[in-house]
Amino acid sequence: MRYNEGTTSFLEFLNVQTALFGAQLSASESYKSQLQSVVKLYLALGGGWNQQN
Repeated sequence: MRYNEGTTSFLEFLNVQTALFGAQLSASESYKSQLQSVVKLYLALGGGWNQQN
């Protein structure tokens, strides 16, 4: 919005976008790690699939 109004340079706009994408990637990686931990806990407590022969 500030770029569209001419109060911010394009380079600053790109730097902010890069920081935003980095933060979003970090949040996604944290969420993935959280889900993996839940699965590991579930398996450690005896959950999972039973293999039938």
